[in-house]
Amino acid sequence: MISLSVWSCKEEELPVNNCIQVKLVVELCGQAILQVMDPAYYGIAEDSWQKANGDVLTHVFSTNLACQPIPYPADSSVFYVKLESQMPQTLASCIVCKALLAHTPSTFHYVSIQTNCATDAQPFD
Repeated sequence: MISLSVWSCKEEELPVNNCIQVKLVVELCGQAILQVMDPAYYGIAEDSWQKANGDVLTHVFSTNLACQPIPYPADSSVFYVKLESQMPQTLASCIVCKALLAHTPSTFHYVSIQTNCATDAQPFD
């Protein structure tokens, strides 16, 4: 049985020069669900999404963080990303495990992790 995922991208709403504060909700083998922390960017994410356990989160989207040149936090720390219009080259040329998150928001964006795109942004360890 072949399983297909359909991911949508709200391209008409993507900021041109963006630096978005996000929080890692869950991650597995690079696949991740991020929650947008900045109200100015809520429009790029799903208003409401229900986790498999019944919890409801707001302003979330799916992405892939595998093979980023800058590491992402392993916990629910806040960090910054930039939306990408296409798959980053680092992701296109890397090897990732085949495990999949069972339930994700349908809104998907490619991102690149940023360390200093805001004056108050602090790189994480």
